[in-house]
Amino acid sequence: MGTDLALARLRLGDPEACVDLLHEAVEITATTGGRVPAQRIRLARQELRPWRAEDFLAQLDDHIHDTLLGP
Repeated sequence: MGTDLALARLRLGDPEACVDLLHEAVEITATTGGRVPAQRIRLARQELRPWRAEDFLAQLDDHIHDTLLGP
């Protein structure tokens, strides 16, 4: 899934590319459903904690909340 690729990008030192891929994973998970993909997104999000003050991460959090958790 896209979360594996996102984590690979993070480990290569590109957290913004990781977040871009996670946005795609959120959309796919919202469309197809499933608990396991949502858990993998959560785990990938936890890996991004060092960048918690960055705008790109706040946008991802908003996207996760709006798309997977509801308004």
